Amino acid sequence: MLLSLILLALGTCFLTIRVMQYRGVDLGRWSAVAAALAEAGMEDARIKLARDPAVLASTGDDQRTVSWSEKMYDGSTVVGAYAVTVDVSRRLPPYGVVVVTAVGTAGPLPASPRARRILTAEIDVSPTVRGNVLVSNPSYFRVINWRDSGCP
Repeated sequence: MLLSLILLALGTCFLTIRVMQYRGVDLGRWSAVAAALAEAGMEDARIKLARDPAVLASTGDDQRTVSWSEKMYDGSTVVGAYAVTVDVSRRLPPYGVVVVTAVGTAGPLPASPRARRILTAEIDVSPTVRGNVLVSNPSYFRVINWRDSGCP
């Protein structure tokens, strides 16, 4: 009887450890999907802004952000989404910077997302060097600051 109780306790511990390992692997998979979705959102923003930089100029003085989102499917199942926000409030001199934030969310949406990743990039949109309007900016439309916030 004592041997049965010891074996039962060891078996329960082993199964608990195994379940926790499986949960960790599952969370790692969803985290990787969320990171990929955030990167896809950042790349989408880069392409849209590079293709049509007039978007930055077309926002009114009272409009500070431009936002959009996309859902990603695996067949007919939603596996995640990304949301992009472009803050254009500092696009004019003396700053010449836009801030792009991409949030990747993975898991069955909208009911129970499993992982989230936030990427932020500050992009130099000043066509000339700050302080000298006669010299073109060699860093034009390049990332000057990158932040990966991970999971909030």
